[in-house]
Amino acid sequence: MISRFVKDGIVYAIPMFLAKSIGLLLLPIYTRHLGLVDFGFVEFIAATSTILLLILPLEINQAVARFLPESNNNRQILIISSALWFIVTVFCIFGVIAYLFRYQIFEFLNLSKKNIDFFPLIFASFLITAVVNLIQLQCRFTNQSIANICINLGVVLTNLSLVFYFTKISRLGLEQYFQSQILSGLVGTFLGIVFLLRKYGYLY
Repeated sequence: MISRFVKDGIVYAIPMFLAKSIGLLLLPIYTRHLGLVDFGFVEFIAATSTILLLILPLEINQAVARFLPESNNNRQILIISSALWFIVTVFCIFGVIAYLFRYQIFEFLNLSKKNIDFFPLIFASFLITAVVNLIQLQCRFTNQSIANICINLGVVLTNLSLVFYFTKISRLGLEQYFQSQILSGLVGTFLGIVFLLRKYGYLY
């Protein structure tokens, strides 16, 4: 029991440590290429994403964590599929409403109007982040540590590669930042779906 606890702790700590280390590595790159104003906007969006991930899904992640480990295979498929569709639905509804009132939202929050054009990219990053988080949670509570590591590494390394690519061609701006977040999230989502299909065979 203790050995398994230590092993699982190390397995989950390594990718988390790597993600934090790479985030620290990217910090001076972002500040240099984005500038203080755009980097402040990025930090605001990151904080907003954290809040929305807590509010919009109505803590469905906690329900998944509560019921998934004690459920049989068929019920696990139902739980995961329902949670995925629920998250996609609530974020899409939020995205449509927010898009319709985007000018009022930016004015109320005193955000630069020049960044309104990035709204679709921002929303896409919110949605993909929520999906990846749910898939990783599922892996964690069904003892799929290798799958969780692969998803984490896929997201982190893809993001790192894209940032270096955009930096090399001197085109790392807000658009490229959000593009790298979206594409790395899509890689994580793809890997997660592959692991889910390998484990369950299908999803609803």
